[in-house]
Order: sequence, then C-alpha cells, then structure tokens
Amino acid sequence: MRRSLSFFAGLSVLTWPAVSMAAVKVTISPATYTIRTGLTKQFSASVSGTTNKTVEWQVNNVKNGNATVGTISATGVYTAPANVPTANTVTVKAVSLADRTQSASAAVTILNVAPTISSLSPSSVNTDLNTLVTVTGSNYKNTARVLLDNAAVPTTFVSATELRFSLKSTAAPGTKLSVVVEIPNPGAAQSSAKTLSIVAPVAVSVSPSRKTLRGGASHDFNSSVSNNANKDVDWFVNNVKGGNAALGTVDAAGVYTAPVLIPASGSVVLKAVSKADPRASDTAEITLQHPVPVLTSAAPGAIPAGNFTLTITGSGFAQSARVQFGGADIASTWISPTQIRVQGTAAPVAGGLAALTVLNPDPGASASNSLAIPVKPARESMSLSAACRLLEQATWGPSPASVALLQQMGGSAWLDQQFAAPPSTFPDPIDTSEGLSRLQKIFVHRAVTGEDQLRQRVAFALGQVLVVSGVENDNYHEMVPYLRILMNNAFGNYHTLLREVTLSPSMGIFLDMVNNDKPDPRKNLVPNENYARELLQLFTIGLYELNQDGTRKTDPQGNPIPAYTEATVKQLTLALTGWTFPPQPGFASQWPNPRYFFGQMTPFDNHHDQSEKTLLGGVVLPAGRTAREDLDAALANVFAHPNVGPFVSYRLIQRLVTSNPSPAYVSRVAGVFNNNGAGVRGDLKAVVRAILTDPEAGNSAAFGTAPGGNPPPAPALPAGQGHLREPVLYAIGMLRALNASVTEEPSLATQTQYMGQKLLFPASVFSYFSPFYRIPGTSTVAPEFQILNPTTSLARVNFIHKLVRNGVSSTIQVNLANFESLASDPNVLVQAVDNAILRGQMPAEVRASIVTALGATTDRRTRARNAIYLAATSSLHQVQR
Repeated sequence: MRRSLSFFAGLSVLTWPAVSMAAVKVTISPATYTIRTGLTKQFSASVSGTTNKTVEWQVNNVKNGNATVGTISATGVYTAPANVPTANTVTVKAVSLADRTQSASAAVTILNVAPTISSLSPSSVNTDLNTLVTVTGSNYKNTARVLLDNAAVPTTFVSATELRFSLKSTAAPGTKLSVVVEIPNPGAAQSSAKTLSIVAPVAVSVSPSRKTLRGGASHDFNSSVSNNANKDVDWFVNNVKGGNAALGTVDAAGVYTAPVLIPASGSVVLKAVSKADPRASDTAEITLQHPVPVLTSAAPGAIPAGNFTLTITGSGFAQSARVQFGGADIASTWISPTQIRVQGTAAPVAGGLAALTVLNPDPGASASNSLAIPVKPARESMSLSAACRLLEQATWGPSPASVALLQQMGGSAWLDQQFAAPPSTFPDPIDTSEGLSRLQKIFVHRAVTGEDQLRQRVAFALGQVLVVSGVENDNYHEMVPYLRILMNNAFGNYHTLLREVTLSPSMGIFLDMVNNDKPDPRKNLVPNENYARELLQLFTIGLYELNQDGTRKTDPQGNPIPAYTEATVKQLTLALTGWTFPPQPGFASQWPNPRYFFGQMTPFDNHHDQSEKTLLGGVVLPAGRTAREDLDAALANVFAHPNVGPFVSYRLIQRLVTSNPSPAYVSRVAGVFNNNGAGVRGDLKAVVRAILTDPEAGNSAAFGTAPGGNPPPAPALPAGQGHLREPVLYAIGMLRALNASVTEEPSLATQTQYMGQKLLFPASVFSYFSPFYRIPGTSTVAPEFQILNPTTSLARVNFIHKLVRNGVSSTIQVNLANFESLASDPNVLVQAVDNAILRGQMPAEVRASIVTALGATTDRRTRARNAIYLAATSSLHQVQR
C-alpha cells in the first residue's frame, strides 16, 4: 500500500528484519504420453511454493481443450479426440492459479485406435461370384483398408463401425481367406483376423418340380437357395418376370395363379432366379387344364317349349366349351370366361326341368354344376298336376310332350283333338303260323308313341269288357282283326261295337259262336251257349237288374232281381246260330268255312234255328227269320235293356278312373250313355267325355277356365278312389314318363307277364282280373289287386330297377342324362322326378326321405336311378289317384 510521504515526514525511520520468500513451482506427471484416439489418461499436477494448489488444465493453451485436440477435465482426465489432429502431438498444461506465470506441460502423442472386426456379412462367398462383403466392427477410419490374405483390397468406408469391399474369388470351394482391417499412421494398427470361406456356386431348387393346375387356380411354389445367405429369388413365367395375364402370374412369394383361359401350349415354365447370382435358377413345369366351369345364373330363368335364347353367367368357361341342355348338346356362343349365350329349340323334357350344363374340353375335361331351367308350354292353361291326372286317366300315361300339349291346348280342345285323331294301325300278319309276340311288341310301340292315346286307352278298356284272349286266339292273324274292331269303334256306338264283336271270327273262336249250328235232336246236337251267356253277363247287362246308378234293384224281400233266366240264355243262343267264318278271298263260301279272321262271320240260314224265340223283356222273335234278322233283333233287344248304360259306364269308369265309382258318378255317366243329348243311345265318345269331365274324376282344374296367375293343382280325390295301375299300364306309363326310346317292336310283354298280366292273354272271359274282385277282409272293389301278390309285387319293383339301368331290353332305352345332370343337387333332382312321376305332388315327408337317401352317394348316375326307383315303386305312383 502506498502512503503519502508527507505523512511520514519527520518521523524516524523504522528498520524491519529481512524475510526470505519461496518461488511457486508446478510439476506435471506424466511429462510425456502416447494415447490412441478416443481413450483417456489421468494427468496429475503438483504445485509448490504456495498454499494454493489449484491449477487450470489446458490443451494446446485452450482451457479444458476441445474436440480437435482432445479435452481435459478439471481433475486432469484427458480424453483423446476421436480423430488424430493434423499435428498428432498436443500439449497438456497445468497452470497454477496462485501464480499463473507458473505452469508445467506434458507432451501427448495421439495415435489412431486399433480396429476390431466383429462380423463379416456374408461370412462365406461363392466362388466366381462378385460379392459385396460388409465388415462390421469398431474404430474404423476413412483411411482404413481391408487386407485379404495380407493383400489390400479396395475398401469403402461407411462408418466407424462398417467397411465394405467387393470380392470375386476364383479359389476352390473350401478355401479360407483371412480378413484384417488395417488403419495407417500415426499409430498404424491391424485388427485380429476373421475368416471368409469360399463355397460352391449358388444353387436354386423349386418344389414341386411338376404341377397340374386348372385355369384360375393358384399354387404356392417353394424356392430353396443353397450356398448363399441371400435366399431371395425373382420369379418368372416363361421368362417373363412376374408372368402376365396370358401365361399366369406369380408373386414374390412364389404363389402362381394360372390364367382362366389357358394358353394353346397347355403348359408354362415357372422359374426361380437367385437374386444373389442370376446365373443360378431352377424351373417347375406347370401343366394347365381348363378350369371346372361354375354356373351361377341363366337369363331368362324359365323358357317356353320351342325356340329360345339363354345367357349363362358363371366362371371358368373355356373358349371351346360345350353347353348341354336337357342332356344334349346345344349351339352356343362363347362371350367371355364368365358368359356364354346359347340358342336352340327346347322340347318338353321329362320332369319339366332341363339341366343346363357347361362342359369344358380336354385338357382337364370337366362339367359344371347344373342349373335347372323350367321348360313350360307357351300357354299354360292348367297346372302340371292337373294335366298329368287327365293324361293318366285318358292315355297310357303322361309323357313330356303330351303334358306340354295338354297344358297349352286346354282339356276340352285336347279331348276334341283326341277324338279326331286317326286310329293307330296294326300291320297284317306275316303268315297264319305267326304267333302273338310281334303283335304284343307292336301294341307296346303304338301305346308308347301313338298320337291316338285316348282311342288306344279306351280300346284297351273295352277289350277288358268284351274279352278275347290269346289263350284261344294265339296267332297274330286271329287277334289283330279284333284289335282293329276295338280301335275303330272306341268312339263309336256301343250297339255297333256289339254287332262287330258278335260277328268277329276272333270272338267266334273264343266263345264258340262260330259254326254254332242249330239244334238237331237226331244228332244230339245242342248249340253252345257260351257267347249268349257272356253277352248278357259280362258284355251288357250283368246278372241282376240295375238302377241307373249301378246299384242292384231288389224285390220286396230285399233280394236282387235277376236280369235274365237260363231260358233267356237258351233262347238268345238259338237266335245267334248259323254263323261260320268268312270265306277266304277267292273261295266260295261253305258250311263250315275254313278258319279265316278278316271280315265278319257269314250266315247260313240252313244252319240257323228258325223257331220263335222269346228274349229279354218278353220280346218275341217270330219264327222263320233269317240268321241275320234274328241276330240284329237279338242285339237290339239286349242293347235296349236299361242295365246296359250303368253296366258299361261302371266298367269303363273302373278302367279309366277309379275302381270304386260312386253311384252318383255311375248315374251321371249312364245318363249320357242313355242319351248323348241328341237322343242317341250308346254314344261312346259322349260316354268317355262324361267319364273324364265328371267332378269325381278330379279333372276340374283341367277343364275349368284357368284364372289369372298360377293355374290350380289337381284336387285331392276322396279316400278309396283311384286304382292300382295294372302291369301293362304301369310299365308303359313309366316308359312314357321317362321319354323312353323304343324300337318298332319293343320287348315288354315278358316283364308285364312277370307282374301278372300277359298282354293279349287275359286268363278268362273275366279278363286279366275280375271287375268284381274285392280286397280280402274289406268291401273295397279293387280288380287289379287280384293279380298282386308277393311275387308280382317284386316283379314290379324289379322292372323299375331294370328300366333305369336299361336292362329291360335292347329295344327299350331310357336316357337319364338330364336327370343325371340335375343330380348334383338332390333337391332339384327329386323335384324333377316328382314332376315326371308324381305330378309334382310328392308329400314333403316323402321328399325329405328320398333326398336323405340320395345323400348316401355322390355319383350322379346312381342318384338319378335311385330317385326314379324310389318314386316309381312307391304306392304314391303305383296307385293312380
């Protein structure tokens, strides 16, 4: 401290003793040091000559240093910089804070840090393949380089932890190469070595190596890459990366999707190429097949019989696909894989549902599911069930064509058409030795295919009333004239028919009227009464007097009143004597003429009884009349009897509609027999019309006016109505229902014989079965049940079993293709079978049972056969109601 000198002026000078002062001194340890970048070193400083021991640390005169030269903490911990500075020696200085002029320095040499290798990627390389190797480790500098077996290779610095170099080695597989990272001066250093292996070339395999695929289908192919860590591949189809729409596409995962429209070659090559080495690849051969077509819809959904156009929508349609309609090929135009247009002419089809199916050709030929297309008449005047019921009663059974025709025409117009249809013809015999086999076959052919269905059915019914049998008339030439009589008179007058039957040589043989001579007591000759008896009992009036409703008249005691006596039979017999065979062409007539069946029997008055006769109702035929006069008068007498109307009406109702007609039904029809509305008695056409149009026939829906909307179904019949289908009707009806193809002479008679009815061979004058037969233990009249027993029942079901397998005869073939096409859906199949066989009125519980049964197999043919078999053998079909 300075003081003013004036303050001390005049004062005596004081003298202090001398004191010795020590100098501040700093020392540093260590005085020199070599350090690698990024590392640390603890320095220490010692200060003497002062009590203040604190120092300030500097690096290259920068307090605490910096990133370039390194940093040092307040406690003397030096951290070398990450990179060697340009001058790789720096000065670490400790400066005394007691005397900043005092310091101590240490020379620090900074060297690069030694590198390390933690991994090589890849750790192996393929021989002769240029490969980029990544070296991962630490302490890498941008001046670092890789030594490969002590030889430097071009190196790319990525970061302090990553270097890269490329290698294409021609060394043999199994060679081991040493990899070292070296950093240069200052402080040049090398890492420890890593081994890089040389392995075999890259190999690729594809599995599966072969595959068959349908158009539009996909498959996952697997690639396996060996000898390289890079397992990735590029996929190609016929050398097109990723494929294309024409060849099919493949994604990065190897999932190949075939084109919907397969290429003409029918195959493609799928290739996997290694991304590591494009020279490495493998292939798979894919065989392509057309897809399985799938139908989803058709427009319109239903078509009328006749010309039509349909557009089918679905998927997988090959350009060369065929289309089937109802089991037969139809013209089609391919539009796209999802659409086809078809044009054709639809005929009525069995079951009313035509199967629409698309069939793709080879390769991989396959059929689509089927769509059921209803084929309906252009005008639907009545329901399917109504049409089928009328056809069951008035024809040999519904066929697809007859159902459509009736639905379109309406009941009344159809009846008129049937009445006007010309009769089917039967050819002449080959010779007089020909049996009835050919005639049986022709009969069946006409029944299946003939247009005069109503006439045939009525003629067959009349033939079961006015019976002639092959039991007696077992040759073609003996039977065919009689069939012609029945056919020609089916819609005529019963009186006329009686006369032609009476004068038929066939009947003359069967019931012994031919050559029936007048009585001659001298020769003990008595006329045969067979024909006269059956004319009364079975052909016209029956045993007892009848009311118009067919019930028996009774006397006051309640007993039935006989319609005639034995005396009447004898008298009628006498009236019918004196007739022989017609003369053969070119020969004179004589008594008796040789057997000849073409034409009416010829009278010989000298063999005719010319006495007086008393007939029905006490009518007297005067003596001395000719054979023809007596015959005509006798037939007129019988025909006029009031029993004839109810008797004949009852029999025809039995044969056409029901075994048990009510008295009211019989009365209404008999009334028409007695008077057709124009004063004519015995008009069979009017009688047949009355039978079929009567309310009890259940045809109101066929003859009424169809209301708007859906025509009504056939009404249910009362319990006990209907009849068992006799074998001939059962068998022929099934052929028609299934639209069977029959040759000119189909063999069916043996089958119906097994069922108890040998065609043209009724067992007796009572026909194949008695019209009076009742089911034992009941009061139910059921004529057809007389020939039903365990054996014939089994024959009926066996017939259906054979029929659906085309095992009945080579002359009868059933094409079930349409049913088979529908069989993929059991419900649709059963509906078609229901329509064909059960009028579309199958009960729900029966339908469910059949559908369940069909589930036992997926085979379409078996399903179709089984469905038809179950429906046709059920009581629902065997009993016509």
